[in-house]
Amino acid sequence: MIFAAHPDDEVLALGGHPEVLRKCIVVHITDGAPRAMPDRAAHSARRRGELHAALALAGMPAYRTIALGVIDQETIRGLTEVTLSIERLIAAIRPATIFTHPYEGGHPDHDATAFAVAMAAERASGARAPTILEFTSYHNGTSVSPVSTLRVGEFLRNSDTLIHEVPLSAERAAHKNAMLAFFTSQQHMICHFPVGIERFRFAPKYDFSAAPHEGTLYYEDQPWGITGRQWRRMAAEASAELAAIKPEAGI
Repeated sequence: MIFAAHPDDEVLALGGHPEVLRKCIVVHITDGAPRAMPDRAAHSARRRGELHAALALAGMPAYRTIALGVIDQETIRGLTEVTLSIERLIAAIRPATIFTHPYEGGHPDHDATAFAVAMAAERASGARAPTILEFTSYHNGTSVSPVSTLRVGEFLRNSDTLIHEVPLSAERAAHKNAMLAFFTSQQHMICHFPVGIERFRFAPKYDFSAAPHEGTLYYEDQPWGITGRQWRRMAAEASAELAAIKPEAGI
């Protein structure tokens, strides 16, 4: 399974490996449309259409995608419910492997997805718990010193976990570019991402009560209405709520 915060994240992560995409069920946490957008419904529908066109090029049918429909930029505000939804999906599908975002302070939805997947998998028992692999997103920090430069397509150095780098052949890179071209509404961000290489790592054990890195988080410099301190407070509240809820039967 792939748990992606927004439609297009899965193609940025794995578009060079359409054979892997075809084996996955992709779950999108948000609808890709922020609350402040004038015509939210139309923008959400547009992003969904872009997604289905891109995945069709990889030979992946639309029915293998699931949309939780959370408002873009607001996953943290319903984190308990999102985590329980992911837990139920894991219980029903029982994936051996999950791909998802790292916790890096780039986008609050990315970080909330990392939290929800980690918590849902932790609530799974024994050998049935899936392996979590991370793909790159973006951030503006390092584990050594604060920086203010956006870093795209590379992991925050917040773990000793081995990073697996996969250079793409010219053919695979061209195919990925063709898929990304369908996301016309997101080209202002997609244009910053490298296409010739994809990076993955096993998810480290995160402390979601701590900032992912020193200094200003990328999303704190954006007009998205949330600070890292607020995000961590809401994550702590969700952790407490989840601790009081019995895991889904059958996991």
